[in-house]
Amino acid sequence: MTQELIGELYRRYMRGELTLDHAAEQIFALIRGGRDDVAGLSVATSDMATGDQERTFALFGRLKWHALREALPGAYIPPMGAQEFLADLDELEKGNDTE
Repeated sequence: MTQELIGELYRRYMRGELTLDHAAEQIFALIRGGRDDVAGLSVATSDMATGDQERTFALFGRLKWHALREALPGAYIPPMGAQEFLADLDELEKGNDTE
């Protein structure tokens, strides 16, 4: 059930019915609270239009920002957008290539 709610929130965000902040807050709360089953958000972006990819990566960045703020309470962590998310992802991939 949680997974379906997350999917619906993502679709509503992509249709412009929810703001980035509102969608990220609700999805993060569901991911954190998904005790019955593993909850998360996985999206294939390779066939998306560029604008849709940008919106999706902005949401991923905001979700990561929520996770970092929770993991590091009291630390100043500026909101993460699409470009920051992609840069972190690129660094992670480069790190995996060297191992």
